[in-house]
Amino acid sequence: MQKYDSILIHTGYYEIDQATINLALREDCKIFTTMVTPKKHRFLKETFPSINENHIENS
Repeated sequence: MQKYDSILIHTGYYEIDQATINLALREDCKIFTTMVTPKKHRFLKETFPSINENHIENS
């Protein structure tokens, strides 16, 4: 992963996915992720408010 890359993280809910999101945010990457449930979607938005709402899709 390099600065300003676009990355896709499937099911960004799990610890390893969240660690990857943290690394990507430090590198100013454009993050796309998928979520299984509305509850997990809300959790992700609350945990990582800088992720664009349009970049979180249902899987």
